[in-house]
Amino acid sequence: MNVPHVFASSIALAAKKVVGFSMAECNRQLVISNAEVITIQSKGSFASTMEFRLELSLVEAILKGMKARQLENPGMRESYLAEFVNIISGHALTAINNATEEISRLTVPRVGKENAYEKQGLSDKFDTCFTSEYGKMEVLIEYSLNAVVYELT
Repeated sequence: MNVPHVFASSIALAAKKVVGFSMAECNRQLVISNAEVITIQSKGSFASTMEFRLELSLVEAILKGMKARQLENPGMRESYLAEFVNIISGHALTAINNATEEISRLTVPRVGKENAYEKQGLSDKFDTCFTSEYGKMEVLIEYSLNAVVYELT
């Protein structure tokens, strides 16, 4: 199974459904220094730690797309960002669960670097990036797939 491809296609599709604008995978790696960081993990046959780094201009577009732009309460703003990452990660994890016929589950997303999960010491990793007319997003994933992969027909 090409895990990076599964994630890239799932993230692009889910982002379009959730916020209403396209995000295309980049051909080069980015380093986004002034970013909102959201971390989520999966547990089970697909164990992973996923870190999403979103440019602040993209964050605002995501909140607007999720109808949350007017939120004054920072906690609610973080809830919307966590939900965005939960949805797009969930689409990718569902594809992996279907291909492996195994169950893996997501943890609660954490917003902010100070809330990041501890590293799990996983065997594989990749990073990718996405661009939109509103900004860029970098995704760093460490994972371990401990399951037989079945071809879906």
